[in-house]
This record gives sequence, C-alpha cells and structure tokens, in this order.
Amino acid sequence: MRSLIRGDDATAVAFVLPKHQGEFTKNLDTLRAWHVSNAEVKTIFPDEEMKSAVASVAFEFYSDADGQVKSVKRYFRWEFNEKINAWQLADGKPYGVN
Repeated sequence: MRSLIRGDDATAVAFVLPKHQGEFTKNLDTLRAWHVSNAEVKTIFPDEEMKSAVASVAFEFYSDADGQVKSVKRYFRWEFNEKINAWQLADGKPYGVN
C-alpha cells in the first residue's frame, strides 16, 4: 500500500502475481482517486496448506469523486509464490473487493 500511496507503481506491481499485473496496472487510475490516510490489515485467513489467503484491510481515504472522508474494509486474495518465496496479490483489482 505504501508504494501505491507514494506513486511507486513498479514496486506495487511487483507484489502482484504476473498473470494479474496487466489488469492491476490498468486499474491503478481508480485507486489514484483515493487519497489514503490510513491502511491497516485487520485479519488474515490462510488456507490449510498456507498457499493462499484472504486478508481484510481497513482504509481511511478521501475520494476526489465525492469529496468525503470514508472508511471501508476491503478483502484481498493472496497466493504464495514459491519461485520467489513471497506472497503476491492474486487479483487484478488494486482496491480489493467488498
């Protein structure tokens, strides 16, 4: 999230599985309209094999679209990439899902 807040797209994309990086990059403009002031991981639900997980993240942000400060909880799917020994986002949506 820090890389997105700073506008460091290359670092943000590196945390995304390669098959989703194109979609993620196309969707970055939507996220740029969110001026995030706080992001906090609330829960992480891994599968039994520890190969994938769903994380809930609470955001506080100001939206250009409606001019209000909002708080939302979004969910993100992650997969463990054994080739690089790291967790990567398993979705092309940088703003997660409800």
